[in-house]
Amino acid sequence: MSNGEPWEFFGRIEDLENITKGLEATKTRARDNSLVGILAFGFAFLAFNKSAPHRARASKDELMPLLKKTRLSQPMLDALEQMMLIVCDTLDQQD
Repeated sequence: MSNGEPWEFFGRIEDLENITKGLEATKTRARDNSLVGILAFGFAFLAFNKSAPHRARASKDELMPLLKKTRLSQPMLDALEQMMLIVCDTLDQQD
């Protein structure tokens, strides 16, 4: 501001606001991508167990320790396990 442009400060604030809006959009995209990933995982789990629905729960129990070794966050692990349980319940109803 010493260069004679006293309003430059407000321009910088506007720049920061635009950056913040971009970050919010990135956060939304990351959440959307996570949800799509969870759904894709669920559909793959369903397809894998569709031919032998009686093995779905055992398959879930075998898969969870492998997923835990991947260093996924606990909320993501919980979401994937919940998705597998939904698939297991769905397959149980079809028997």
